[in-house]
Amino acid sequence: MTDRSGTLPSTKSIVDEVFCAVKDYSKLAAGFPSDEHEYHMAFVGFRKHVREHSGVLLSLMDKCCRLLPKRRRVSLVPEDPSAPQLSEKQRMTAMEAIDSLLESVDTVLDNLKGQRINSEDQLYVTFGSKLGESTSVNVENGGFAHVAHVMRPQLTFEVPVDNSEAPFIPTYSDENGIMHTGEAHVHPFAEKIQKFSPSAEQLLPRLEIAPLPLSSCPLKFIDTVDELEQLVSNDLLGVKEIAVDLEHHDYYSYLGFTCLMQISTRTMDCIIDCLRLRSSMRLLAPVFLNPNILKVFHGAREDVRWLQKDFSLYLVNFFDTAIALQTLHMPHSLAFAVDHFCQVKLCKKYQTADWRVRPLPAALVDYARQDTHYLLYVYDRLRTLLGNAANRAALGNLLLHVYEQSKRLALEVYEKPRLDPEESYRAALGRSLGGLTAAQEEIARGLFNWRDAVARAVDDSPAAVLRSSAILAIASKRPGGARELLRCCNPVSATLRRRVAELVEIVRGGDGRGEEEGDAPTAEVLPSPSATPSLLGRPLGVFQPMTGTLPSIVSVVAPSISSIVGEGGGCLFAAWRRPIGRRRCVGLRRRWRVDRRRGFRSRAATCWRVCGPQRRPRPA
Repeated sequence: MTDRSGTLPSTKSIVDEVFCAVKDYSKLAAGFPSDEHEYHMAFVGFRKHVREHSGVLLSLMDKCCRLLPKRRRVSLVPEDPSAPQLSEKQRMTAMEAIDSLLESVDTVLDNLKGQRINSEDQLYVTFGSKLGESTSVNVENGGFAHVAHVMRPQLTFEVPVDNSEAPFIPTYSDENGIMHTGEAHVHPFAEKIQKFSPSAEQLLPRLEIAPLPLSSCPLKFIDTVDELEQLVSNDLLGVKEIAVDLEHHDYYSYLGFTCLMQISTRTMDCIIDCLRLRSSMRLLAPVFLNPNILKVFHGAREDVRWLQKDFSLYLVNFFDTAIALQTLHMPHSLAFAVDHFCQVKLCKKYQTADWRVRPLPAALVDYARQDTHYLLYVYDRLRTLLGNAANRAALGNLLLHVYEQSKRLALEVYEKPRLDPEESYRAALGRSLGGLTAAQEEIARGLFNWRDAVARAVDDSPAAVLRSSAILAIASKRPGGARELLRCCNPVSATLRRRVAELVEIVRGGDGRGEEEGDAPTAEVLPSPSATPSLLGRPLGVFQPMTGTLPSIVSVVAPSISSIVGEGGGCLFAAWRRPIGRRRCVGLRRRWRVDRRRGFRSRAATCWRVCGPQRRPRPA
């Protein structure tokens, strides 16, 4: 591609030209009549254009397939150019080739943007980077959720992720730093938590301490082992209370993992990079197990599980402000508590952010910091309210009640998710299964179990592999090929594209079982009229078991049908009792049909299978 001067055109001109062509073709593809395809194919001109464009598309896809290795290369040139058709193998090869090219394009773009770097640098956090400095996310509109091209941090973990159904066994550190191996389903510090009781200082009223302004409060970022050790010894072990929160990611991970930990004291805030310090987070055990240091959380049910799963950390002496708000019959969100007690509105735009992103933008740093910065003051205000309401509360001392409820929460033990191949899909899909037949429900069960097994293997969440809505759509439509199946899925993950043939086999297997069992339950119970003896000849009051089968619907309704149809083919329920060809029946149903021989659509009118179909051409 050279111009008349013999110089190469600019990259921008090439990109603009390519994108202009792709944009035009995308518009044409979006306007392609997929719903009424058969109707449009009745016109000769439409068939001609489809045949011409099919040849061009096949030629382009064949060129893409030539870029694959020889052992996977398949020719897409049709044997009959007048009727180009692709086999299932050719379709899969074309999809694989196009996906491979798209991944190559993503890799090149990431290299140009500087996003694809080695694993050590990928996990390095540029603390406090300015807005927009991280090119992997869109900061302005909160577009942090589910960034697919971020390198998987779990690949750098010292202890590989175990997605099997084997019981979780913790390897934890005690308050003295000694490592222990626990037992499955057993809380290693249950006795210590049960014996704990809050001190008199925690129960008596005291002066509320307002939080420091964010601009004047020191902020530390911890991403090395030395910094973590200094934080524990110098800043945390010497205080009486701390506020803690976690940021977790569980979309591109089956079990999920903790990405950040925020800790605030009365005089400072700190953020710990749990991705780089995952194997060293046990250094916080002397703080979390210390009964003289109060740990304040908000909505800690998931945080307790994540601490056990990722770091084998357990809580002694902690207070959940969400439980306190519920006890006072107040809205229990953190945003409400901070707004009500501190007159500060928290921004929840990044609540579903992808916390794996590195470098970490300043917007996420500020968001994470504010989750704990005001929490100790919220605790002060709630403790005062709980103490004032103790005399008129039916539960007695409400402050003790919140401590007891928090203690119960700390005694919970993390359990890995388990799959029951026969029943788990019912609990997950719920009432959505109500509209499915037995064969369709069997397909849904197979798809659900397949999704769980694949998610464990590739370490993705089940939703990242295949969404539940797609499972229901595939089960209800029962597509026969890969292309039809992928149309039921939005979005289509890379894992799904690679393994779509497995799903097609599951659907076909479910269809085979459905044909054997019968989709309509009436086919099994519908009877033969001769097999059921008359009940009139039986003596009254004497029980006799029924033999044979029930009479069929047709045998019962047929005499009634013949009695209501007139001699001229008209229906007794039709308006003016005239034939349907002249007057429309009250109970008729209409639908459009395609008449390929005549090239126009005709309308079929049926009076509930009584008068029979009457075909009339569509009026001009």
